[in-house]
Amino acid sequence: MFFDRKALDDITAFVKFVVYLERKLKINPPRPAPLSKAQRVHAPVPLPPFGSVYVFQTVQTGIGLAGALALEWVGAEERVAAALRLNGSGRSIGIAVAVVALVAQLVMIPGMKHLIDARATYKVGQPVHHPAPRELGSEEDRLLFLYKLRAYEGVVEWLPVFIAQAFAVALLGKVGTACLLCVPYALGKTMFAIMYGAGDANARIPGLVVADFFGLLVLRAVLLLELYRHFTSA
Repeated sequence: MFFDRKALDDITAFVKFVVYLERKLKINPPRPAPLSKAQRVHAPVPLPPFGSVYVFQTVQTGIGLAGALALEWVGAEERVAAALRLNGSGRSIGIAVAVVALVAQLVMIPGMKHLIDARATYKVGQPVHHPAPRELGSEEDRLLFLYKLRAYEGVVEWLPVFIAQAFAVALLGKVGTACLLCVPYALGKTMFAIMYGAGDANARIPGLVVADFFGLLVLRAVLLLELYRHFTSA
């Protein structure tokens, strides 16, 4: 039997715990205060810091490199790999890839759940995806629905980049690092989906910082360091 009895009991207990949190504790993003006319008309425009995408990406790469070098300095790869019983074998790489694949699916669930709830609340049926003005009860309802939609889309849009980078890190033998960096990425994207979906564009920033500065950018930097060392080695 693929699962032993204890594994099945553990999975059942976990599912019951998740259902308890959802139904009993009512974990849902808070409903925001009504949007003012100024908020509706003057929506925040996402301009990059420093005024340039290229400059900001360079700064982000530097932050990621600092994080990657810090992980090397503390021996994070060896410590995490030992804790997870990953020895760099083909099976260990497969386990790390499995963690990445599962995280990629799990981070979609909070935003998906709240988008489905929003469809029911605001009566947005399929195949309508971006309701036009006057299609819903009020402009406020339409914008609140679009907040939840963009929160979900914002998670999904970056999944190919996360999967590709984490997969590459695992294939390079850094299985502990790949698994470790899934943690801040999953936490940050969950924060992003919940807080952005609550109807406040600025509230998405903390989740982005956690997911990107402690997860995605560090993955990018690990790959850059590996490429640099490969092409500069004797």
